[in-house]
Amino acid sequence: MINFNNEKEIMNSYCIPFTPINGGNVLTGQDVDAVLFAKRLTRNSSFVAIVIDGVTNIAGSAFRRCINLRSIELSEDLVNIGEGAFFYCGNLQSIELPEDLVSISTYVFMECRNLRSIELPKSLVSIGNYAFAFCASLQSVFFKGNSKTTPPTIGVGAFSNINSDCEFYVPNDSYIKPLLNSNSGINEDNIIIGKP
Repeated sequence: MINFNNEKEIMNSYCIPFTPINGGNVLTGQDVDAVLFAKRLTRNSSFVAIVIDGVTNIAGSAFRRCINLRSIELSEDLVNIGEGAFFYCGNLQSIELPEDLVSISTYVFMECRNLRSIELPKSLVSIGNYAFAFCASLQSVFFKGNSKTTPPTIGVGAFSNINSDCEFYVPNDSYIKPLLNSNSGINEDNIIIGKP
C-alpha cells in the first residue's frame, strides 16, 4: 500500500506493488484516502489515478516511473507538485492542473513522452528546471490569464527537447522573454499571444 502522512501530502510510492481492495480495481492509501487507482486490473494494464480533494502537496517522485499511468485527476486543493513527481510516466497522456497551483518543481513531467497538451493556471508562480523536458509529443502549452497576468518564473530547460512545432499560447507579451530565456530552444514564432 502507498503510505501517506497526516499533512495531506502524497509521499514517494515509485509505483511498486499496490495492495488492491474492493475486488482488485481500486487501490487507496491506508492513512489518508488520497489516491484511488482505477482500471489497474493486471500488472501491464494502464490505469488512471485520482488525487482526492484535500491533498495540497504531491511530494517528489510520488508517481515516478509509473509507466502505465495514462491519466490523472488532481485535487483542486493542490498547490505544489514536488520534484520529479511524474518523471518518466511515459504513457501519461492527460493531466488537468488545478486553478490554484503555485509551483511545478524541477523534473516534474520530464520524459512524459505521450503528454500532448498542458494548460497552466494563471496562479502559477514558478516552473522548475527541466519540468517538461523530453515531452516529445507536446503540441501545445496554454498559459491561462489575461493582459495583466504576470508570467511565472521559468527554469532552465523547462521545455527543452520537446516537439519543435509545439505552440505556446500566452495571455500577453510579458511571457515571451521568460520563455525564450529558459534555454529550451523555443522558436519565437511558436509563441502566440491570445487563444487559439
